[in-house]
Amino acid sequence: MDVEPEADEAEQTIQLSADPSAPLVAMTFKIVDDSFGQLTFTRIYQGTLERGGTYYNQRTRRKERFSRIYRMHAEKREEVDRAEAGDIVAVMGIDAASGDTYASLRDYCTLEGMFVPEPVIGVAVRTNDRNDEDRLTQALQRFRREDPTFRVATDPETNEVVIAGMGELHLEVYLERIRREYKVRVESGAPQVAYREAPTQPADFNHRHKKQTGGAGQFAHIVGRLEVFNGTDEEPFEFEDNVVGGRIPRQYIPSVEKGFRGCLEKGPVARYPVIGVRVELNDGSYHEVDSSDKAFQTAAAACFRENSAG
Repeated sequence: MDVEPEADEAEQTIQLSADPSAPLVAMTFKIVDDSFGQLTFTRIYQGTLERGGTYYNQRTRRKERFSRIYRMHAEKREEVDRAEAGDIVAVMGIDAASGDTYASLRDYCTLEGMFVPEPVIGVAVRTNDRNDEDRLTQALQRFRREDPTFRVATDPETNEVVIAGMGELHLEVYLERIRREYKVRVESGAPQVAYREAPTQPADFNHRHKKQTGGAGQFAHIVGRLEVFNGTDEEPFEFEDNVVGGRIPRQYIPSVEKGFRGCLEKGPVARYPVIGVRVELNDGSYHEVDSSDKAFQTAAAACFRENSAG
């Protein structure tokens, strides 16, 4: 069997063998909690797994002790001292996730992981009883370890706990298990919508910021265009610098970008985050004395508000 290395390794594969004296290579593929603790079902691809032995989790790079090894016969289990390549056993004493590779040596190899499809549906879960919150957390952590297609996340904006899976029935099974096995009165519903604001049409801008007080003044002049693009939360903003001939000194170009970016956190319509903004800075001017980083940031922010209103 050829085994692919980690992504940061060179393009290498190694050939595994059924030799019981070779370094251990094994993969976990199922996790079950029962009254005796966590059972991790493991298939051995190379070498020998021994009770009490310590092996490296290739994902976490931590060494873990395999305290017990069982051969499973339906609901019965038989404790054994060792298992060899080709065997499928259940082990206790390790903190693994489905798809983890264990080996005798650190950074030895990583078996190609199981294909885990992306969730297709999510629901928000909650309990109205504070006494149930810890048990709900325990249940969700357990199910996430057992089933890699079951996802749990906390929405950073709404602070809701959202579970996601492969369909309504998939999630309903887990909700019923929470109620039955953990005695938690869990409720579920559609997640709150995390709204975004986005511009609907492009706009040219020619904004001059000028402020004169008793002391030093402020001056910044920017010319360009606000464009619309298909932005995301990860990439909500693009900035293109087309200024030539020193019309705006180079040290103030980042100030203009920073001023526009600062407006994305709260949009002009309903104060939701803004995505899909592309700025082309094409021209402008400055003052030898009154121009500054602050002046160009202020000009950019005012320009954005002016062209986003309405």
